[in-house]
Amino acid sequence: MPSTQRHYDLEAFNAVMTPEVADLSQALTVDGDLPEGLQGGSYLLNGPAMVRLGGRLMHPFDGHGFVRALRFEGGGARIQARFVDTPEWRRESAEQRPLYRGVGTRVGKGAFSNMLAPKMKNPANTCIQPWAGRLLALYEGGLPYALDPQSLETRGLETFDAALEGQRTVLAHTKVDAARQRLVMMSLRPGPSTGFTFFEFDAQGRQVARAEHTCKGMVFLHDFAITESHYVVLENPVDLDVGGLARMLMGTGSLIGMLKSSPRDARLIAVPRDGGEARTIDLGRGLFAVHHAGAFEQDGRLILDSALFDSFQFGREFGFRGGDLPLDPGVREPGQGQHLTRFTVDLATGSVETRRLSDWSLDFPRIHPDREGLAYRHVYACTSTPQGANDPFTALIALDLEEGTEQVWGGGEGCFVGEPVFAPRPGGVEENDGWVLAAVYDGRNEAAFLGVFDPCDVAAGPIARVHLPGLLPYGFHGTWQAA
Repeated sequence: MPSTQRHYDLEAFNAVMTPEVADLSQALTVDGDLPEGLQGGSYLLNGPAMVRLGGRLMHPFDGHGFVRALRFEGGGARIQARFVDTPEWRRESAEQRPLYRGVGTRVGKGAFSNMLAPKMKNPANTCIQPWAGRLLALYEGGLPYALDPQSLETRGLETFDAALEGQRTVLAHTKVDAARQRLVMMSLRPGPSTGFTFFEFDAQGRQVARAEHTCKGMVFLHDFAITESHYVVLENPVDLDVGGLARMLMGTGSLIGMLKSSPRDARLIAVPRDGGEARTIDLGRGLFAVHHAGAFEQDGRLILDSALFDSFQFGREFGFRGGDLPLDPGVREPGQGQHLTRFTVDLATGSVETRRLSDWSLDFPRIHPDREGLAYRHVYACTSTPQGANDPFTALIALDLEEGTEQVWGGGEGCFVGEPVFAPRPGGVEENDGWVLAAVYDGRNEAAFLGVFDPCDVAAGPIARVHLPGLLPYGFHGTWQAA
């Protein structure tokens, strides 16, 4: 049933952000005192915009990438924002109608128009990652786009001196090995057998490592993890839905509608970063994980923490119910949601232990950026209140895995809380020395703000609020770029 609460309306963004005013730059109002340690840095966020064109609603996964940069400077903050200038954005914004079927979008109501439409587009709308003098706007269905880090102007597709040429898809998520100053990317070759290719690029953007692995069966991946020695993949086994495949081929269905979770046992794959033989561990049951908090190795064991579903239903993400119905992110999703779960694998014997780390349903788990691939203690994530509720995410949670404590702050009725990002204090030594940044979308007031939280006292609420302009749409994934 549709929600009776007043929620933040992603569709309303279309009324205030047209292609003619897509280049946004303005100073922002701040409540509270901004920490001095944020000055000179930028909070970067990517997400979908222009999801309704010509009266037709697109799946949020197919909305065009809109990159926001909140620059902390002069004791305050300002925002820059631009659409990623892809050929698909140019065509659809010019004609003001969907032209590409996308992942979850049908161009029109008629089967014939969908059959003739291009089946995929690259909206570059999911992640944003600074590297080697450019910002990478990433999406699952194609190569990343490079943006100018200051103006946010689109430079074009990024191949890192042709290293990524020939790759059909590059995962939206990347990993930064801070100790080695390397960006790790993963390419996926879907099919009856699924192929993985891992790339590592140094601080100048030069390829310094590459590894490949192929596994049997069709799998879905959105995220992966790294340790000091391994690339870590948690397979999400999927099957083709025969009916969904037929509907897609006939123009009455979408790509995402042809996938379904498989009852096959999931597997964890550890691929050595030095090119050695991969290790595959059967986890003994079906499961599904979209995002991981992190991974590390300790005393011959590989530890992976994942936001874990027991099963997953495709096609109902972010309140999408089809192109003819309103987009209502306030609709509670069925099922038990996902829980932060730790897999501990003995690399010598292949034995695995599984332990739930929290009873809160949560997703978008993040850690200190310099702890990627290393042991960590603190995890920050989105959750839902009251405890036991599933999507949408209405609260922020901070977990201390060593003490076993949890802190939760809720935005209140009609609010959504976006992915938390940790901004380290310059020169800080402790893992929790810094600030947690999270966008909060307030449906009651049709407004949004960036909350700045003390990681040691998240439950107290934001120590500062940076108010965002009007109805900026919610984002998918963000990051912190230090001064």
